[in-house]
Amino acid sequence: MALTLPANYISALGQGFQESWLIEISNTGGSGGSSDYIRLGTEEVIPGAVSNDKYHPFILNAPSIRESIDLEKGTSKTSNISIVCHNGTLANHSQSLSKEILNQGTRFYLNHQVTIKSKVGSISSGDWLTIFTGRLKDVKVNDNHQVTLSIASATPIDFVKIPQYQSNSGNFYPIVYGDYKNETSTKENPAHIDDDTAVKVFPVQVDRIAKNNYNCLVHTALTDEVLHYPVKDAFRNSDDYPIFAPIETSVNAGFLNEALDDSETGIDVSNGGNFSSGDIILIDREQMKVSSISSNTLTVTRAFNSTTAATHEIYSPVYIVQNAISSINTYESDTADTNRNVLQTSLNLLRTYRYRPSIDSIYEIVGDENVALDPFAPNEFYPKENMVDTNTSSYHQFVHTATSTSTPTDKDSNDYYSIKLNVAKENHRIKEYKVYVKFDITAYTNGFNGTIPEYEIMAQCRAEFASGSEVENGTAYDSIQTDRTETFVFSTDFASFDGASPTSVEVRFWFRSNDMDSSETSTSTIRVDDIWIETTAEIVPESDTNTNPIEQQSAVTSVDTLYCGADGLTKSFSSGVVTNMVDMHRDLLSRFIGRAGSGETPVTNVTNYADLVTAKTGWKCEYWTNEEEEIEKLLEQAQFEGGFIFRFRSHDEQPQYIYIPNGTPTADHTIDLEDISSFDLSMTPIDKLVTKRIIKYQRSPINNKHIKEQTSEDTTNSIRSNYNIQSNENIETNKLDMLVSGIGATNTGTGNRNDGFANYYASINGKPKYIVGLEIVNAQSSGTEYFYGMEVGDFCKFSTTVLNNLSIFSGIDTTTIFIVTNITRTLGSLKVTLRQI
Repeated sequence: MALTLPANYISALGQGFQESWLIEISNTGGSGGSSDYIRLGTEEVIPGAVSNDKYHPFILNAPSIRESIDLEKGTSKTSNISIVCHNGTLANHSQSLSKEILNQGTRFYLNHQVTIKSKVGSISSGDWLTIFTGRLKDVKVNDNHQVTLSIASATPIDFVKIPQYQSNSGNFYPIVYGDYKNETSTKENPAHIDDDTAVKVFPVQVDRIAKNNYNCLVHTALTDEVLHYPVKDAFRNSDDYPIFAPIETSVNAGFLNEALDDSETGIDVSNGGNFSSGDIILIDREQMKVSSISSNTLTVTRAFNSTTAATHEIYSPVYIVQNAISSINTYESDTADTNRNVLQTSLNLLRTYRYRPSIDSIYEIVGDENVALDPFAPNEFYPKENMVDTNTSSYHQFVHTATSTSTPTDKDSNDYYSIKLNVAKENHRIKEYKVYVKFDITAYTNGFNGTIPEYEIMAQCRAEFASGSEVENGTAYDSIQTDRTETFVFSTDFASFDGASPTSVEVRFWFRSNDMDSSETSTSTIRVDDIWIETTAEIVPESDTNTNPIEQQSAVTSVDTLYCGADGLTKSFSSGVVTNMVDMHRDLLSRFIGRAGSGETPVTNVTNYADLVTAKTGWKCEYWTNEEEEIEKLLEQAQFEGGFIFRFRSHDEQPQYIYIPNGTPTADHTIDLEDISSFDLSMTPIDKLVTKRIIKYQRSPINNKHIKEQTSEDTTNSIRSNYNIQSNENIETNKLDMLVSGIGATNTGTGNRNDGFANYYASINGKPKYIVGLEIVNAQSSGTEYFYGMEVGDFCKFSTTVLNNLSIFSGIDTTTIFIVTNITRTLGSLKVTLRQI
C-alpha cells in the first residue's frame, strides 16, 4: 500500500530534482505557536516567511530511514534514525539546540513526537510528504559542539506485559481466546464426553479454597458454565486430546457460610432441582438429609451425627453448588471490575460421565483340543476401533466356528473372544462404575445334535481389582439377536469393587458348545457396535467433623486447576467471539494497547482488513495464559502462526497488516530499465530453505504439550530431490501454541498459499526464490503508484525493457511478482530489496 503523494509533490519530481528533509521535534509545556517545537532541516526553509517558524539548517550528516519485513518470521523492523546537528542557536528559543533539549525546564522533548517531511523543489509546506513519524529517544553532545539525535519509530507496545490483573493471592486473571465446548453430564442424564463436539476446554486456576468452594479465576463473567475435571489416562479415540468430565451442577441448594444446626428449614430451590425426600445433600461440608419438600423449599436434617459420621459414605445423589461471581466485588470485597471474574464449584467435584475406551488388545481362548484351533475369523474390513468410535453405526465383526473332530462323542467346549480395554483411572472415590456393550448376533447356525441348548453365546465382563479378579455373565443367546445392550454394574455385580478404579477390564464373548459329536459344526457372526464406560466419582470426606472439614483433605487441596469450556474473549473492536488468528492479534492490540479498535480499522498492503480475515478464514486460534509475558512477543507469535506481518507505518503510525494473497497480486510498481541505477540478483540460499516441515499443534490443557503433529512437504514438485537435499537436511519443526486449524496440506504442492500454515510458508521458503537489490533513480511514476511512495509490503514487477536487455533476468517474466522486503530512504535516493513471492 504505497504512500499517497500530493499532486504538486509529484509534479516537482523529475530528473535532477532537489530533495530536502525537514524535521520537527515537539515538546510539552510550551505556550503555543513556535515555542512548541524545534525545527531542523537539511536546508533552511521559512514557511510563511515567519523567521521563528523556520527550519534551521543545522543537519550535518545524510540521515537515512531503513525499514524491513521478515516474511519467514512475520516481523517488521524500522531502524533508528541518527541525525547529527550543529549546536547552533534556535531562533524560536534564543538558546542553543543542546541547551533547549537538555535543560528540562518547562519544555520536555524526550519521547515526544518527531516528524520528518520530504520537500522537493520549491513546493509549499502543504505539499510536503511526511515520510517518517517517531519519537526522540536519545540526545548526545560532544566536544565538537555536535548534537546527535536518535529517533525511533513509534512503538506503543514496548514494555507492556499481560495479563494485567491479579487477585489478592497474586494470581493473574487469565486471557483466553478461542471457541471451546462445554458438556453437561449428570447422574440423571449421563452424556458421552469423548466426541470432538463434546468437550474442549482450557485450564482455570484455583485461586482459593474458601467457604466450601473452589474459587477459579476466569477471563470474563460466566453464568451457567460447567467446570470440568480431567479423566486420567483417557483420550478421545479420534486423537490424543484428553477427556474431561463435567462437574455436576445444580441449583444453589441452600449454600450457607455459617455452621449448620442439626436441621435447617426453607432451603431455597426455586431455580429447579431433582430433589426427593431422603436424598443426602452436601451443605457447608455437612451431609444433610432432605426430610421434606414444600413448594420450592427444602427442610433438611443432619444425616449423621459428628461422632459416627466417619463410618458413613455420602450417598448419591449428592448435589453440588456452582455459582458465577460476576466481578471481584463479591469475591474479595474490592471495587467491581469486569476484568476480574471468578467461577465457583463445590469441593466434592461430583461428576458422572460416559466415554469410549480405546482397545488395548484382542485375544482368543480355545477351550477344547477337539475343536478347531483358530475358531475366530475377524474381518479386516471391520477393524477393532469401530467398536469404540463415536459412529454408532460402525462396528467390529468376527465369526466364531466350532467344528469337532471325527472321533469325539458328546464333547463340550468353551471358547472366548476377549477385548481388553484401556480404561481410565479416577483420582477420587468411584460411586458407580458401569460397562456397556452393544452388539448384534447377525448369523447363527446350530449344527450340534445334543441336548438343548447346544450352542450359546454370551457377553461377559472380566475385571481385575486390587483384591483379585471376577467375571460377570450377561444373557446367553442361542439365536439371531439385534441391538442388544448388556450392562455390567460394578457396585452390584462385582463383590471386589471397593470404589477404586479397576486395574483391568475386559469384554468377553463366550461361546459354549455342548454334546458335540463327530464332524459337527456350529457358527455365528458377531457385530460389536459400541462399548462405553459410565463413571460417577467425587471427593468424599475423610471425616465429617468440624475439626477436620473437607477443605483440609489432601484430595481437595491438591486440586490447583480445573477446566472450563466457555467461549474465549469477544472482539473488543467488533462483536462475536475471537476465533480467527488475525482477529486475535487485533484484539490484543485493541484491548491492551488501545490501537486498532473499532474507530481505527487497520490497513493492509492489499485490499482491506476484511479481505485478510477472509483469506485466513480457516486459521482458527486457541490460546490461554495466566503467566505474565511481553505483549510484543505474543503479537509476533500470533503474526508468525497466522501467516502475516504487522507494523505501524513509519510515516503516520497507522496499524498495517502485510500478507501475500492467493493467486497473483496486482503489482503496485513496474520497474523499467531507466529506473535502475544499480542492481544485484541472487537466489534464496539452500541452507535457508525449509523443504519439509514438522508441525506440532493443539496444546493439551493439562500440561501444555502439543497433542497433534503433521509433516508437510511438496511432493508434487520433488523439491528435495531436485536440489539434492539429503534426508536429514532442510527440515524445520514448528511448535504452534495458538493455531489449531488451518494447519495446511501434507502435500504443499497442492492448494492455495492461504489454505493453511504449511502452504503459506512453503510458498515463501519452500523452494529457491529470486532476491533483487535495486537503487532506483527515477522518483516518478512506477505504474499505478510512484517509486518515492514505495513501502515495504508493496508488490513489484519488471517490464520487458529490463527482461530483454539484462540477460541475468532471463528466469523472470512480466508475470513474476516481487514483494518489497527492505527500503533504505536517503536524500534523493531509494534503495530496495525485492523478493519473489
